[in-house]
Amino acid sequence: MLRQATYFLALIIVLLAIFVAVERTSSPFFQGCINNQQNANANSAAKDEPSSYGTILASYVACSGRFIEGHGVGITALATFIIAAFTGTLWLATSQQAQLTREAFIADKRAFVFAKGLLSFYEPGNAGQFNWRLAPVWENSGDTPTRGMQIYTDCLLSNSRMPATFDFTYTDPASPPGPGLLGPKMPGTGGQAPHFPSAAITPQDILDIQGNRKFLYLWGWARYSDILPNTPRRITRFCWQIFVAGDPLAFNPSVDPQSIRFSNVHQARGNCADDECVLQGLG
Repeated sequence: MLRQATYFLALIIVLLAIFVAVERTSSPFFQGCINNQQNANANSAAKDEPSSYGTILASYVACSGRFIEGHGVGITALATFIIAAFTGTLWLATSQQAQLTREAFIADKRAFVFAKGLLSFYEPGNAGQFNWRLAPVWENSGDTPTRGMQIYTDCLLSNSRMPATFDFTYTDPASPPGPGLLGPKMPGTGGQAPHFPSAAITPQDILDIQGNRKFLYLWGWARYSDILPNTPRRITRFCWQIFVAGDPLAFNPSVDPQSIRFSNVHQARGNCADDECVLQGLG
């Protein structure tokens, strides 16, 4: 708003300078008026008393008034144009301010969903041992609830690291994305991976992960809308490499349920939200 006002003030000064230059150099009417004023002042002043700046300024003001009076139609048209320009500038500034206010309101109130943590779930395995499945913790940090939310979780257990071209758009036909709802400031658990009825992560898998013979990744996404009008569909993605601490062969939840600890490290690709995902080709 201040910038537009500054531009308008500069425009007024430029137009005023052009007006003075035009009437001074291009108007015979104005030039004749100035000459008559100067002659009248010279005849009425003492011969040894030079013309003062005040007298010269008074002559310019008087002749400018007569010039405006004699060219009223054109000057009125010019004034109308200036008023229209000011009105347009004011409308543009008001529209921009309204858009900025709306964007700030949306950014402050919209639902924003992100993956904030990792949960692990054990289940009985062979020979008294336990297998594991993992799930993300989602949270809506916004002041409004989600609408039409769909979430998906998957994992990759491989003998090699996740390739740079990994297809994050893949979904398991046997375990498709599911519905969800997150209220304001509300956390929620995502789906578990590996998916049922596939085999869970075994103690031997964990030993191989600890020995860098296997690599485990958990990834997924949440698509949702917010309740604000005319806002786009949102998406947040996550991709973590999973590390495990503790002895999976000795795990006994009755003795120490925290003796196996899973941690996660964000990967360079697959962690994004909204426009960032578009830039990664994962919108």
